[in-house]
Amino acid sequence: MASSISNSNSRIPSLPYGRAWALAFGLVVGLLLPMEVLARLNGYPGAPKDDPALWALARSHVRDDDPHQVVLLGSSRMQLGIDSSIFAETLGTDPPIQLAIVGSSPVPVLKHLAEKSGFQGTVLCEIFPGIHFKADNRRSLARPKEYLEFYDNRTATALLERQLKLWVELSFASMNSRFRPSRVLKNWIRTGEPFPPSAIVHADRTIDADFTRVDDRRERDDTGQYGPPMSPEQLAAALREIEAAVLAIHARGGQVVFTRFPAADTQYEAEGGMYPRSVFWEGLGRIQGVATIHFTDYPSLSQFTAADGSHLDFRVAEGFSRELGKILADRVPRFAKASSEGLSHDGAAPAP
Repeated sequence: MASSISNSNSRIPSLPYGRAWALAFGLVVGLLLPMEVLARLNGYPGAPKDDPALWALARSHVRDDDPHQVVLLGSSRMQLGIDSSIFAETLGTDPPIQLAIVGSSPVPVLKHLAEKSGFQGTVLCEIFPGIHFKADNRRSLARPKEYLEFYDNRTATALLERQLKLWVELSFASMNSRFRPSRVLKNWIRTGEPFPPSAIVHADRTIDADFTRVDDRRERDDTGQYGPPMSPEQLAAALREIEAAVLAIHARGGQVVFTRFPAADTQYEAEGGMYPRSVFWEGLGRIQGVATIHFTDYPSLSQFTAADGSHLDFRVAEGFSRELGKILADRVPRFAKASSEGLSHDGAAPAP
């Protein structure tokens, strides 16, 4: 019997594993290398997909015991409008934690920082009334709730897996979620010129938007997203909810600052007709202990033009981040710095 088994096994041919692996490797390289070259030649960098796991990875970097840490909340205006390195350099801090979410209200994340952390740093919260104060705000609340649910219910290895994926995404331009080989090739054949991306997501979730690549930099009408504003009763309830979160953070020694980013005149006028500043913005300013920074109150901020009406081009974001950082340093005592020229950071003489 043993002899029979031995003879049977001897008839099984050995598989050429080395050749199989070499063939597989060659196929992968043969397919990926041209795509990688095409992506790089067209100006695509390695860039991550801005998904709930990447947001959770950023959220995990928020510390409970660092009064100098800055967290950024808001919508796409915050993601596009802040250059993290320049902002940090201006304040003399580590780069801020970018927790803004496209098309979303910052309130669920603000409440999360207040209720489920010991955060003691500074929250810079961008407010866009057309998103945050709509009567029907279910859509603006849905995505942050999804992201927070992912973070709160993440598996033990979820963040490690996302970090590993991030390293791969940053290493290979062909994995850029905005890279479309057929579209790039079609443009190259038609024009003979490269077709770089209009927006680049960075590892820290900030976004560089190049509006010279989008519709000839013409203003986009954002007023279509405005819906009926909150009723007085809804607004009062919303402000109480925000106030509770703010006071919880302040009680730990933290600071919340609300800011309104630049908008084109036509956009801002349309917004004001539906969301009067005296009602919606000033309501935030009445919360005890908050600081507010509205672009129209500072010449150094109002000089910047929103390329599409309500978002900043990455070239503009650099200067805006520096000026906003200077104002924040003036408004928040922990960042306060003496001015060698005796001028406030917005270029005006300090009040006596």
